[in-house]
Order: sequence, then structure tokens, then C-alpha cells
Amino acid sequence: MIYGLTGGVGMGKSTVSSLAAKLGARIWDADAETHRLYERDYDLLGFIDQHWSACVTDDYRVDRKILADIVFEDKDALKLLTARVKERLERNVQTFIENTSGLRILDVPLLFEGGFDRFCDETIVVHCSPELQRDRVLARGWSEQRLEKVCSLQWTNEQRFARAQHCIDTSIPMSDIVEMLGAIFAHADTHSCPAD
Repeated sequence: MIYGLTGGVGMGKSTVSSLAAKLGARIWDADAETHRLYERDYDLLGFIDQHWSACVTDDYRVDRKILADIVFEDKDALKLLTARVKERLERNVQTFIENTSGLRILDVPLLFEGGFDRFCDETIVVHCSPELQRDRVLARGWSEQRLEKVCSLQWTNEQRFARAQHCIDTSIPMSDIVEMLGAIFAHADTHSCPAD
């Protein structure tokens, strides 16, 4: 069984993913894979250097903060970079699926936006209040402007709820989240997405 796990920035994907791993799930983390690509995929590094050389360091690494600052202000640049990275992520996720079995989680921030839900049997959306999201993200050192920009590029909770089979409010106690995950993995009827 393959579950897609998604949600906006600061909604609690990493926490839920970690809890799922403790319950025996194999995790494919799109963010971690993207970071790995930026460090080891020399074709991608060359592509980034060709288009946005200001974000490539002297030791040929991508400064992700500078890259984000560039592409979040330029829709064409973001589209170009996203297409190149997505192509590689799709190959990686197919390899993961072919080489694993059992309970698997695809942890993908842009699961629906990027079409990665097509690799999943069911999907799980994590969510919380805008106030809690803001507190979590600002605690990471983000600015409110960056949070607003990232949120503007992602689907809303309502759009995700309409597509997901399962929803988890990450403001509830951790023990309750574990219980919800267990019910989902046991194929219980757990459709708990808020109504429109």
C-alpha cells in the first residue's frame, strides 16, 4: 500500500512522516531527495549554474536560500527549475516503488500540484490552523513575506481536502496522531477531512 502524504509548509508533514516510520512505513521524502539532487546530480548543478550562477558556491554546491529567493520572485524561473527537478524526482520515486514493498509513504509537499498522487493508492493531508502554521514557520527563521509567497504557490487546504482520502489535524496530541495513522493503515473508514 502506498500513501501520499502532503500539506502546506509548517503543517506537520515531517512529524507525521516520522510517526509513520515508527509504525513500520518505508518513507520516500521528496524534500530530502531534492536536497540530495542539489548536492550530487551534476547535470542538475550544471543547469542551475547556467541559469542562476549566483546561487552556486565556489565548491560547486547550491545555496538553496539564494536559489529560493531567486525563483520565488520569478514565476518563469520557478517553472523552469520545477520541471527539471520534477523529472528527476519522478525517476527516483519510481525506483523507490519498484525496490520496496509493504507499507510506503511518499512525503511530497506538492503531491497534487506535481501529479505525484498518481503513484499512490490513497492520500493523507496534514493540516493545522493558520496561526499554528505561522508560529511553526517563523520559529524556523522564515519571514512572514516568505511564508506568504510559498503559500501562494501551493494549493489551499480546501483544495487538498477535496482530493484526499484522509486528513490529520496536527494540532492534536501526538498519541492521537499515532492512533489515526494506525486506523488509516488498518484500512478503517477514517475520512476526516473538514467539510467545505
